[in-house]
Parts: sequence; C-alpha cells; structure tokens
Amino acid sequence: SHIESQMATSQQQQLALESLYKDLAQGRDQWTLAEIEQVLLTAAQQLQLAGNVKAAIIALEGADTRLQRLNKPQFTALRRAIASDLANLRAAPSVDEVGMSARIEALVAHHMDWPLASAQASEAVPAPRSVRAANFGQELWAELKHLVQIRRVEGNETVLLPPDQAYFLRENLRLRLLSARLALLSQDQAAFRADLRAVLLMLERYFNTRDAGVVDAIKEVKRLSSLQIAIKLPGIDASLAALDAYKGEH
Repeated sequence: SHIESQMATSQQQQLALESLYKDLAQGRDQWTLAEIEQVLLTAAQQLQLAGNVKAAIIALEGADTRLQRLNKPQFTALRRAIASDLANLRAAPSVDEVGMSARIEALVAHHMDWPLASAQASEAVPAPRSVRAANFGQELWAELKHLVQIRRVEGNETVLLPPDQAYFLRENLRLRLLSARLALLSQDQAAFRADLRAVLLMLERYFNTRDAGVVDAIKEVKRLSSLQIAIKLPGIDASLAALDAYKGEH
C-alpha cells in the first residue's frame, strides 16, 4: 500500500541518516586522533631535543582535554596512558637554566673587579712590537706564544697564564665562564664542570684569596660545579604506544 511504501522509504532514510551520522562521528574521531598524534609527536620531540618538560605537559593536557570532550569509552586506554605520562613529567626534576645562567653572567660581570695575588701584576693589554706589515702576523704569534703558557692540570689541558699578564688571565677566565654557560644550555655536564674547575683553579692560584669578592666568587663557582645539569627526563612512550595500539585495532 501507499502507507507501507512511505514507511519503508522513511525507514530507509532514517537508516541512511544514521549511517551518515556514524560516518561523520567516525570521521571526527579520526580527525581528532590525527591532531592528537601530531601533538604527541611534537611533545616527544620537544622533550628529546630541548628537554622542554613544560611544553610537553601542556601538550598532553590539551590532548587529554580533546579526548575528554569526545567522551568515548574506546579512548579510555589512551587517556590512562596520557595520565601516566603526565604524572611522570610533573614529578621530573627540573634545572633552573635561567637562574644558573644569570649566576654565571654575574661572575662574568665582576671578573674585572677581583684583585690578583700579585700587586705588581700589569693590567695593561700587551701590545705587539712595532714591525713591518708583512711580518705582523708572525711577530704577533711569537708574542702570544711568549705570553701564554699551557700546562697539564688534573689530567686536563687547561690554558693558564702567568700572573704578570693580567689581561690574558682575566680574558681566559671570562671565556671559561662563557664556555660553562654554553655547556649549561646544552646540558653538557662534563664540559660544564671542566670549565668551572678551570675557573676555580685560576681563582685560587692567581687571585687574592683574602679578598672578599674573590672568596665569594670561589664559593659561587663551587656551588655551581656541584649542581646537576644533565637530567634524564621521562618520555611519553606510554601515550604513543597506546595511540598506536588504538590505530591498530581500528
């Protein structure tokens, strides 16, 4: 009959509409998962290359919020994995790179104020002998070789300068501090401690250790040397594995 035909048509339209809604929902889920995957991969990269824990935490929190809005039971395992990784990241120890860098910069700023052990030390920049332009490079190199001494100290090749050449001594000290700062930013523990050890050696050997400023500098260098700058950070392997598992099942 006509009514039965209309009912059949209506049912077909309803089924088609439900199928469309289902496809749209699945498409939205897949789109959201693709975005979450990109967020997780970026967070993992930030952790590995830059040690940026804060950025990784923000990324994982954002991913979990997206999954929470979907409110689908099939994402429960993924959300649990994200929660686990978040807990590990929040508990991870942190390095105050900004604060430590500022402390090293403060030492650099005051290195010209520290008195040398020798009161007769010359603070003037040594000038090369007057020579013809053609031989200037060779003469300058000879001058530098005369001024700079290289000695083996504590098993490391460390450039040390005689106390009567204050300019080169202070410049070497400054460069070592800047090198320690670079090592800090790259989380190179060995280089960081080696540079600060060289600074400490110069301070104790060539500067007036009875001066309050030098004493404070020595204490600060020792404090910095004792700090751990290379910290093994947790990854987000659980989240990535759970995402891969979900993709494999669907």
